[in-house]
Amino acid sequence: MSTLHPAPPRGPQAPVVPPSRLSIWLDVAVGALVALLCLTGGPVPSLVGDLLFACAIVFRTIRPLVGVALATLGGLVLLVVADVPTFGLVAVPLVTYAVARWSPRVLHYVTGGILAAAAIAGPLRWFGVSNPAAFLVISFTCLVTVAAAYAFGLVLRAMAISRATRARAQAEQVRHQAIQRESELRFNTAAERARIARELHDIVAHSLAVIVVQAEGAKAIAARKPELAVQTLDTIAAASRESLAEMRQMVRLLRGEEGQDADYLPTASLADIDELVERTGNATLTVNGVATPTSPAVELAAYRIVQEALTNVIKHGGPDARAEVSITHHPGLIELVISDNGRGAATTSDGMGNGIRGMGERVQLHGGRLETGPRPGGGFVVRAHLPKAGPAR
Repeated sequence: MSTLHPAPPRGPQAPVVPPSRLSIWLDVAVGALVALLCLTGGPVPSLVGDLLFACAIVFRTIRPLVGVALATLGGLVLLVVADVPTFGLVAVPLVTYAVARWSPRVLHYVTGGILAAAAIAGPLRWFGVSNPAAFLVISFTCLVTVAAAYAFGLVLRAMAISRATRARAQAEQVRHQAIQRESELRFNTAAERARIARELHDIVAHSLAVIVVQAEGAKAIAARKPELAVQTLDTIAAASRESLAEMRQMVRLLRGEEGQDADYLPTASLADIDELVERTGNATLTVNGVATPTSPAVELAAYRIVQEALTNVIKHGGPDARAEVSITHHPGLIELVISDNGRGAATTSDGMGNGIRGMGERVQLHGGRLETGPRPGGGFVVRAHLPKAGPAR
């Protein structure tokens, strides 16, 4: 099952939160109020400029470029026809703030130049000749007011960009975490499937190989030595029962029913290798060294490696092949050697076997080492080294 995780939209700059509907309606109300105040008083020639300023307030957030154009046009009208400042000039800092807050950056420079020129041209037109001191004070006040509005807009813009960037980064992090969780789930699922496949291969392949060999032997001696044929059939029955029990155990584990059945069997261990070798019928076992506590998982891996190696002897070694199994306990290490005198690597194979690969996976899983290959003088040898405690986590 696959889950799609669409990536968030990308752009050269983090998105700026657009103005809210409330702020737009507030601009409309302020623009209407400025227009009404201008209509109730003031010289008639300056009325057109004031109305243009009122319209600039209305458009300052939804269309900043239109707001700048209307404010510029209104300022030019007042510069020509008005002899004194009018109430409509309150639109200048409001438009300046809106441009800095919501407009593209290229519009900032155009607006800054226009407003800087207006902050000097207006006071010069109204106070420059008759009252130089008033010109300086008014010019400085206009510049400070416009600069403060511009800076306030830039600060809020930067805060909005920062919030949007953090939100985008968090969304990206959540997306990557979801992808990572899905990848880990797929990896764990694949690893579990591989483990189940190894277990099924080891259980079924060995049991069937023993059953086939013993059945052929029973068929050959049934007429001449019936008592041996009966003994062979008992071996076949025992191998079949054990294989069936292991299969049932695996099914219970897959269903999560371990511990619910009285027939639950313990995991195979080093102690079970003796019975495994005896049941195979063509192998001998030698144990060297002193056994020390070993991880149950490592003991199961050792059992499966011996089981698979003996299965290969039965399948590929030939009818007269004999195997020797050696278990040597070293400090912190188990050494397994399974060798035979059969055809070994010279046998014909269909290329579909998974035995050696499965042994390699088991050894690698526990941090060990596996060596396989033809034995000098004929036959095949499997040598495995397994740390008793398993790999360091």
